Amino acid sequence: MEKTALVCALCVGSLLAVWGPTLAILRRHIPLWLLCISGSLLRIGLFLWSSLFAAPQHADSYKFYYPQAKAALRAGQALFDVRTHYSPLFPYLASVSVRVYDSPASIVAMMVLCEIASLWLVLGLVRRCFDAEPAFRIVWLYALNPIPVYWSCVSGHNGALIHCFLLMAMLLFLRHRDQMSGLLMGTALAVTKCLVAVLHVPFLFVSRRSGRFALFAVGVPALLFLGAAVLNGRGGGG
Repeated sequence: MEKTALVCALCVGSLLAVWGPTLAILRRHIPLWLLCISGSLLRIGLFLWSSLFAAPQHADSYKFYYPQAKAALRAGQALFDVRTHYSPLFPYLASVSVRVYDSPASIVAMMVLCEIASLWLVLGLVRRCFDAEPAFRIVWLYALNPIPVYWSCVSGHNGALIHCFLLMAMLLFLRHRDQMSGLLMGTALAVTKCLVAVLHVPFLFVSRRSGRFALFAVGVPALLFLGAAVLNGRGGGG
């Protein structure tokens, strides 16, 4: 019941940004940086509330991410021995937070940090691409959007990690740094989900140097997977 009320409240708040008179009032009194700080505090507060009082045991972070991270931390556990439908290196990334604090909540906390970073990256992106009014509208809608807020800060879904990589890659792409953009997208593919490869397609279509982008976007995960396979072979042989 509480989760339904939360989602409804966030939806109402998001829709207020679409209404012209409300938007004008908000723009006069709330600077974008304050909106981002408020959105960050909302995410932290929601994470703390969920972790302490309403931990979602059915969420992927509890059912899949945490057991796979624990498997990756076991002594003698070779790479690729962890059964997962995510990218092969994702359990090892998740295990970093579990090593710091042995709980599924540590993985959710990592996703919350990625989601907060995404909010500020959205701010940087819209300031570069839009005028003041649409920029404010976009940041407001993202700050109160119930989909990333709930799935990242309550469920700890690894989509928050993908959002963060994608937004960083977009900012670098707009600055004509195709190689670094491809590097980030390739890393996202290696450490999150193989479906991230679909997000490479728009970059390739609009890039002035699509070859350089593709070299890093494909080469980085290929090298990481190859290195992991070599380590796996050594671990299996030992």
